[in-house]
Amino acid sequence: MTGGRAEAGTDRVEAVRGRCDPQTAADLWAAVPESMRLSHFDESSVPTEFAGAFCHDGTWRAGVDLSQLPEPMRQEMVWCVFRIIELGGKIPTPGLSMLVSRLGEVIAERGGRAPVSLLGLSVQQWCQQIQRVVHHRSGRLPAASTMNNIRRLLVRMMRLLVIACDTGPWWQRD
Repeated sequence: MTGGRAEAGTDRVEAVRGRCDPQTAADLWAAVPESMRLSHFDESSVPTEFAGAFCHDGTWRAGVDLSQLPEPMRQEMVWCVFRIIELGGKIPTPGLSMLVSRLGEVIAERGGRAPVSLLGLSVQQWCQQIQRVVHHRSGRLPAASTMNNIRRLLVRMMRLLVIACDTGPWWQRD
């Protein structure tokens, strides 16, 4: 994705993020099949009919553990994963694992001040917080390619959420 397209996606998310109805999250969670309401995605836990949508690599064998995220965010992530699959997409397992790990680090560091929803911060704020915690932990900023992968997946998931949760007029929806 080029910088212009990424910025346009981020702008769309930001334009709608404030109009999202938190109650919709419960409806989204209810739409996820019981068999996919997982806090850990791996080869042994994901139902066979959905497993083909995950990238099968070393990260997939290790799994993606969502348990470090607050429950509302975990449910949003699960819904996003299911929605991507439902739309015929593939889950970039290494990217998902990296995003979840970095979000978990931000949440752990911020403690009680941490957002409980992906929509609690803007894409830019999440990325800044991720860079800050990685720098704090390692003394270096994450590689630009790493941040691009994280940003792309974060924008993808946040766009799905804002489209599903937007309470604004239908003609303003993307």
